[in-house]
Amino acid sequence: VFELLVESKKKIIGHNCLYDFMFTYSHFLEALPPNYIEFKQNFSDCFPGNQKSAFPLIFRIYDTKFIINQTSLSSKIKAWTSLQEVYDLTRDEQDKDFSQIKISFAEGFDSYGKEDSKFHEAGYDAYCTGYIFAKMINTISNQEKEKVRNCINNLYSFFYVKNCEITYEEPWFKKVES
Repeated sequence: VFELLVESKKKIIGHNCLYDFMFTYSHFLEALPPNYIEFKQNFSDCFPGNQKSAFPLIFRIYDTKFIINQTSLSSKIKAWTSLQEVYDLTRDEQDKDFSQIKISFAEGFDSYGKEDSKFHEAGYDAYCTGYIFAKMINTISNQEKEKVRNCINNLYSFFYVKNCEITYEEPWFKKVES
């Protein structure tokens, strides 16, 4: 699984996805290490270019929950930032910020566009996460997009209200500014 992710050279968009990566690691690679430091090192080693080197990062992960907390979107999205709550907010056609970009489905592939939600169904959650990312990137200013670049490979972590940077560099946790 990890080899396919790396070979694809695609960006990975997740929402609060640290546990998703820990689950994937433990089910497709090996048992989780006994601590975060070892997990970070081992996880980082799965992706060439993530270690300290002269080469640019090949693998890019964007965590929409982390991006919300690092940009002005945090003032707009004040409630709990569950996938469903953020998705519902970005779908609000009355919100001038989020209504500027329209997302549509190809004919015959519109089952996720209907009003009935299917949260916690993997495909639906993936659709919602991509939807949120597209709306967020379209909404924030160019200056804020620079902040998003600094969010690459940082995953939101509820632990001590800090995030988890997955590239193997110290410090392991960076304090999230509020």
